[in-house]
Amino acid sequence: MILLNVVIKPVWVFGIDRQVQVVVGAEVYGKYFSLFSLSLIFNILLDLGITNFANRNIAQQADQLPTLCSNGLIAKLILSFAYTIILFFIATSSGITDFKLLFLLIALQVLTSFLIFARGIVSALQLFKTDAILSIIDKGLMIVIAGLWLYTPLIGKLFTVDDFAWLQVLTVGFTLLISIAVLLRRKVFQQFTADVASVFKIVVQSLPFALTVFFMGLHNRTDAFLLERIHTNGAYEAGVYAAAYRLLDAANMLGYLFATLLVSYWSKHINDREGTQKSLSFSHQLLIPAGLLLAVVALFLDKELYQLLYHHESAYAEEILKWCLITIIPYFITHIYGTMLTASGNIKTLMWLVIIASAINLAFNSIAIPAWGATACVIAGMISQGILAVLTIILVKRKTGYSINTQVWVKYLIIILVLSLSLFFIDKTTISIYAKLGIIIAEWFIVMNLLRIFSIRSFLNLMSEK
Repeated sequence: MILLNVVIKPVWVFGIDRQVQVVVGAEVYGKYFSLFSLSLIFNILLDLGITNFANRNIAQQADQLPTLCSNGLIAKLILSFAYTIILFFIATSSGITDFKLLFLLIALQVLTSFLIFARGIVSALQLFKTDAILSIIDKGLMIVIAGLWLYTPLIGKLFTVDDFAWLQVLTVGFTLLISIAVLLRRKVFQQFTADVASVFKIVVQSLPFALTVFFMGLHNRTDAFLLERIHTNGAYEAGVYAAAYRLLDAANMLGYLFATLLVSYWSKHINDREGTQKSLSFSHQLLIPAGLLLAVVALFLDKELYQLLYHHESAYAEEILKWCLITIIPYFITHIYGTMLTASGNIKTLMWLVIIASAINLAFNSIAIPAWGATACVIAGMISQGILAVLTIILVKRKTGYSINTQVWVKYLIIILVLSLSLFFIDKTTISIYAKLGIIIAEWFIVMNLLRIFSIRSFLNLMSEK
């Protein structure tokens, strides 16, 4: 499943999502990005941890499948209604009048939530190959259909953001129908029983997790919505920010994948000091240097990167891209140490850390966006994400005793200095950006091995041990 998503996600981000912005323009896409971000912030209301609860308990108690599925469906139907009302109220209170796009994005989030719930049941039934296929059907269909629309003259109608939203609703809905068909074949819904008290109990038990996810969404996505709403040229500024955030989001996929793998492994082996420390060191010494590579490349090659992706020059947009991508480093750190707090049972600690970071981010953006636009968003991101990363490192050390040797951080500093020095001179040459990237990536691999931070042999040894 990971391999499939590693292939599909970049094609989706750079082949489809990026091309939509190129076709419709930064201002139009900025409005879409703002509303989409708002719908994502509150989408935890559609689940509140119910899927994780059902997945875990179905895997452990197969006889509880009918009851858990029934309770989960009833809860999600109620939550979907609440989500729709809340999001509609917030949007209209903020002056949003594009109700068609708003309802399309609400429908997309609701359908996606039910799809994730259905896939959770499929996974709990140990149908991993089926779940892997289900995980890519919607994006795969979007790549084919939207790709034909965007890149060929087969469809005469000009592509719009409404078309983009409609296609996502249809492809997710189609995938959900396939998921339901799989579950019906397994007779999952043969007995439908519900217990309101159990539904309430599930929601209460999942609240710390749900609040953490909510404030993470608030931390990571509110800036785009505020940018479009409170800046005088908000739609354009949001479009510029979206162009940079797209790359950050794509790079952050590596962090999400590691967090997904680590949370289950650490939850099971948290008391195995040697195994947990080894996996912490491995993930740390792969993710953080990868983030450093991207950050240094963005610092020196921001102009070439932006022109490569969006086919025009914009000194302002290039600057936003540069500083936005640098925040990948604290993102990766938070993925590692936040996952460690979650796996060790310190979810409430993580929740309060995220609340602090989101409050800082929200306060800074609210004050600075009217004057600075997208620049405020990237500065706020660097500050709040940096604070969150440092706090998670400190709290993991205090709560669990796990940490990384100081020498490793010194090696990271050496990587930054070597790569920066090389790119300073490489950037002055007239070779293509592809050649520049090839040289710096090769150098990164060499430095990583010379410093004994990461090697193919260490990777293979760790995988064989697991």
